[in-house]
Amino acid sequence: MKKILPYVLAGMTAVCGVLYPVRASAETVLRAVKGPTRYQVDNRLSYSKNNKDVETVQDVLIMKDWRYDKNSGRKHGGMFSVSIPHKSIQSPATSNEGLGDISVYGGPIGRIPINDGKNGDLHWAITEGITLPTGDFNAKLPLGNGRLDIKNNIAATWLSPGQKHEVDFAAEFTLTGRNKKGVNPPNEFYTGLVGGGKISKDLRAVAGFTESYRGNGDFIRNFRVGARYIPRRNPKGWNLETYCENGLKGKGISEATTYYFFYRRNRNF
Repeated sequence: MKKILPYVLAGMTAVCGVLYPVRASAETVLRAVKGPTRYQVDNRLSYSKNNKDVETVQDVLIMKDWRYDKNSGRKHGGMFSVSIPHKSIQSPATSNEGLGDISVYGGPIGRIPINDGKNGDLHWAITEGITLPTGDFNAKLPLGNGRLDIKNNIAATWLSPGQKHEVDFAAEFTLTGRNKKGVNPPNEFYTGLVGGGKISKDLRAVAGFTESYRGNGDFIRNFRVGARYIPRRNPKGWNLETYCENGLKGKGISEATTYYFFYRRNRNF
């Protein structure tokens, strides 16, 4: 099974790229693992089209600062990030473009060696965040939610000895605020689980499922597959990621196919 898994993941990545043109969720390769440098800058481009023929192109700039505490043996530390989205939305009747809702996250991170590392390492992050109502909310195609949301997030990644295999998990509870029209929508819950690992010296791939729920019973279930390219000649400098997420089943939330492309730059200043 271990010998077959990399080829299965590679095949799913290729099929997804052919069948579906870019919508991203939270699950990524090495989801909770600290990067090779203290600072990272991500440029995340996504394209999605739902079953109502609404197309969304989003370009998100994410700036991250995460570090392990000195003398901790790379076992505990903290992280802080800011996400700034630019959205372009088009429906058969109208369109809109501009700044979306900005998000800020922060909290502790850590690494737990399992059986002194003989059974791999468990990387984790527990963060609190807020989403600010910076996007246009009053248009026919809103660019933001028009409210202040509070987010509680937990993420974990298990890496096998030698980092050949991985399992990535995340869950997030969103306490929604009252929007600019005086409406307080239902709270939201998201969870995702993917697994995979190395398929070559430069490439890692994962596949799995994500689900989003609302307090009123609405939900959407998605299949997600993706890969990260880490150049062996400069593994600490930059990497590329691509993902495809396809809606499988939903109620009250439109099913969509989303494609993502990430460019990440790692820096120490």
